[in-house]
Amino acid sequence: VCESLLPSPPKYPAGSLVRGKDNKRATRHGFAGKIGLVTKAGSGYYNVQWNGTKTDRNYYTPSYSERDLERIS
Repeated sequence: VCESLLPSPPKYPAGSLVRGKDNKRATRHGFAGKIGLVTKAGSGYYNVQWNGTKTDRNYYTPSYSERDLERIS
């Protein structure tokens, strides 16, 4: 009940530098070990702009779980 009234702050706020953890899911989706910048922080899920990739605003932007990311800075 308390979480719905006052959600906790995101683990990685927008502007944080993160890396994809080396786990099974991140490897399968292709972002394990990549470095990126958090562009949008939600409740446990984040939009990340990965280094060296283009963004196309016409397509779906995937979100990543906080358990698949680790903070660099």
